This record gives sequence, structure tokens and C-alpha cells, in this order.
Amino acid sequence: MSDLVPPEPESIPMPTFPKEVKARSQESQRGKKRPETTKNGWQYKVYGSVPDGWYNFSRMGSVVYATPFLPFKVPLTPEYTQAKPEEQFDLEDLFNSGYGIGMIVDLTFTNRYYDRSRVWKTYSARYVKIKCGGHNVEEQNEKYLEFREAVRNYWLYQGHRAPQKMIGVHCTHGINRTGYMICRFLIEECGWDADTAIQAFGVARGHPIERDNYIEDLKRISDSLGRGQLTPTA
Repeated sequence: MSDLVPPEPESIPMPTFPKEVKARSQESQRGKKRPETTKNGWQYKVYGSVPDGWYNFSRMGSVVYATPFLPFKVPLTPEYTQAKPEEQFDLEDLFNSGYGIGMIVDLTFTNRYYDRSRVWKTYSARYVKIKCGGHNVEEQNEKYLEFREAVRNYWLYQGHRAPQKMIGVHCTHGINRTGYMICRFLIEECGWDADTAIQAFGVARGHPIERDNYIEDLKRISDSLGRGQLTPTA
């Protein structure tokens, strides 16, 4: 994985977006029946409400600079956002965003937000579920090992040292658990130092990792591996 050379922090550019992610027009959806739950159809049910804080964060960021990682908040089936259609963000919005996504790693602790089978049936992408509790992901080492294995396997599946399609990663807000997993992978597997990884993630996502315990653990791991500020090779 060492081919993902870390950039110098001051060289990390602001992300460029291939297409602004906006809610699709709801007019075309009016009067249409939602498909029932059938053997070959999709299930559109709302279990509970929109996750706390979901509206407070942008739908998605850009690809983390010099990596294949694309962070975003959890997509919701449109029924969740009926009251605020302008805030809609579902799988269709994600896959029509202009990024070529080959795999989604879902770190939420529930299966209620979207029909995951659509990821592979409709969009021909891989889907990996890692039920990861919030607030203390740094104590769930087995979850990181699952994440690492999923990314490594995808690398091999692509047949190249770096994937040609993006690896989408999300938790509920696409910030803390998502940021920790991506940054830890870059530190342990790709030789990045913590400060560079954390900064690159924050720039790409548009929101920084918020939890101090996650940041402290990433820096601890970086220090234990002797990761200093690295200069990219030519």
C-alpha cells in the first residue's frame, strides 16, 4: 500500500467536485407509487426518523487527496427527507455524483437507512458492512481490522496497486468514525503521519474529525510507528 505517497500538508489543495450534489426534483416523483417489497423489487420503509445532526453536515466531500477514499454521510431513502426534499441524499444521488465508486464501506450500527442490496444490484458496486459503535471507535480494534481487510481485498480485486474506482466510506455523519478509519489506514498501511492524514481528510470532507479521543489515538499510532512529517517522493 506504500504507493499512496503522503503529500506535504501545505500542498494539500482544496477539493474539486466533479458535479455539485443537489437534491433531485421531487416533481417527477409525485403521483408515482413506491415499489412494494417483492422478490425483485426494493423496500422503501422508514424505520424511525432522520439521524440526529444529519442535516448539519454536507452530503459528501471530495476524494481524500492522493487516495481512493471518498467520505460522505449516510444516504437515506427519500422517505426520510420528505419534509425537506431539498436535503435529499440517497444512493441515486451518490452514484450520480460523478465519482466512480467501486465499493462502499458502511460503518453505521444499523441497517435501516437504505436498501444495501441496491449497491450491488443497481450500481454493481461492492458493499461491506462493519457495525461500528460511535464515540469509542479507537477501542474497537477488531472493527479497524475488518476495515483494513476490506480495503486490502478490494485492492487485490482491482488488480492494481491502487484502485481505479473510489472506495466510499460512511458512518452516520461521515466524519468521526469515517475519518478515524481512513486516517488510521493511511498511517499504518501507507506511511502517512497523523497530522497530514487528519488534515487531508478534513479538507476533503469539508468537516474535520471532531472527537479528541480519535485524534489522540491516531497521533499515538503515528508516533509509535515513527511517522514524522514526510516529504513526497518524486
